Amino acid sequence: MKICDAATAQRFRDAGWWPDTTLDAHLFRHMRERPDQEAIVDPPNRQEIDGLVPARLTWAEFGAAIDRLASALARNGIGVDDVIVAQMANTWEIIALYFAAARLGAIVSPVPTQYRERDVSYVVNHVRARALVITPRIGKHDFGTMASAIVRDASIKLFSIGPCANAIDLTVEMDKASAPITSVAQADDIVCLCWTSGSEGRPKGVARSHSQWLAIAPMIVETANLQPSCRILNGRPVVTIGAMTATLSPWLQMGGTLVNHHPFSLDVFVDQIFSEAIDFTGCAPAMLVKMAEHPAIQTRRDLGRLRTISSGSAQLPAHLITLYRDRFGVDLLNVFGSTEGTLLASTPQDMPKAEDRAAYFPRYGNGRQWCLSITRGIESKLKDPETGAVIETSGQPGELHHRGPFTFLGYFNAPDLTAAAFDAEGFARTGDLFEIAGNERQYYRFVGRLKDIVVRGGMNISTAEVESLAVAHPAVMEAAAVGVPDATLGEKVALALALRDGTSLSLAELNAFLRETCGIALFKQPEHLIILDALPRTAVGKIDKTVLRQLMAERIGAET
Repeated sequence: MKICDAATAQRFRDAGWWPDTTLDAHLFRHMRERPDQEAIVDPPNRQEIDGLVPARLTWAEFGAAIDRLASALARNGIGVDDVIVAQMANTWEIIALYFAAARLGAIVSPVPTQYRERDVSYVVNHVRARALVITPRIGKHDFGTMASAIVRDASIKLFSIGPCANAIDLTVEMDKASAPITSVAQADDIVCLCWTSGSEGRPKGVARSHSQWLAIAPMIVETANLQPSCRILNGRPVVTIGAMTATLSPWLQMGGTLVNHHPFSLDVFVDQIFSEAIDFTGCAPAMLVKMAEHPAIQTRRDLGRLRTISSGSAQLPAHLITLYRDRFGVDLLNVFGSTEGTLLASTPQDMPKAEDRAAYFPRYGNGRQWCLSITRGIESKLKDPETGAVIETSGQPGELHHRGPFTFLGYFNAPDLTAAAFDAEGFARTGDLFEIAGNERQYYRFVGRLKDIVVRGGMNISTAEVESLAVAHPAVMEAAAVGVPDATLGEKVALALALRDGTSLSLAELNAFLRETCGIALFKQPEHLIILDALPRTAVGKIDKTVLRQLMAERIGAET
């Protein structure tokens, strides 16, 4: 199944943005050039995750396993344009599944392990899945029983990694002798369908091709100066665009070693950084705070071979950029991205000052040259959400629209959602509010989501601004602001905080800090505060503001 029409693909290829190659082409190259180098490593705690022994595979071994997996799938009826829904942990098998399915011309639709029967059933039905591949258990959850309840149609195959009732065990099938499979894959074929968090309704599928997957690699390769011997620690679920962008794609381009981690455990993650001699990884800001305070790191002045960390999904405070640079010699890359292909990357090369890198993102496509080669094909603009007028002046919030080689081309099997997602010129609407900033209007500054603007007595308040100021407080590890209804003013700002261990903070103390240290306007001050052990997150790791609004409503209701 093609990602788009031939003319569109050729346009991106002629411009140099989409490579005319496939996952297999890179795999075969690494099998030839570095057969005995480690390719992929399982989480060391895999037995606790799914009961199986963690594996370490060389490129030759990984390639041979993909051969066997492709043969097993083909022998069981999987072929061109079939969609395989996969719900698996971060282990070598799910990554091998991408390659094996692509070789057959099939498509993998991975879903988060947090999804339960309702969401998985929806995805299976929406994509008209030919197969569901599971790990029988992940942690304490019985995925085998759940999958059996979902797969009632005899036309849908149920596969498992290991023994599972009512499922075909792929570990057994892979041991059966069979002839090698010749790849039918082409560069513009769809490899995978990734799913948005579904915070506004049902999950929405975004297709990615071989070309799109491979084209994004230079973002990390160039920023981190990765080499063929690089070792990358993947802490993101491999079902997400974030994992494909920041770890899988650069790993496949360079032929290094991919070290997997799952589920997130700070102790295990820190140990892997040192024991696996990691060169690059990605980590959310809240985890960066905890990592710097970890006992195994407190006494050190370095993080081993680690030199670059990408961070996203929440506000990245400037003091963290400074801390990691000055204490550990590690550069932080600040990334704003989405499943639909929004890509803004504030690099150490473009923004050496921590304050700039934390606050701003490059204004791509407006005449300025940025260090990352792949960003030269991105066009962007801000539009007034009400009038649709293009914004060219600083300080005026507008919705970010973008177009380019990484912008998604539509939601899978959802033409109505696709039509609403683009403007008349073919730019994707993001639903994210930015404003133009910088003395040369060269930056964007994130203001918030369209729905995250709190209107208090007719005054607009950016939740992103309140959050960024709140995390500057020494007791605050993570912050999220939402609007709550108010009979008089329309809305008020409510704030949820996760605090550093051993600290406490009241609403009065926080607001005194925001006024006296940050200079916040009085009308922007939070008027409700809840303290949580951790902020709720969606299945793909983003702060879940729908849940936060519910928590706020319950708390405020209990107080009145």
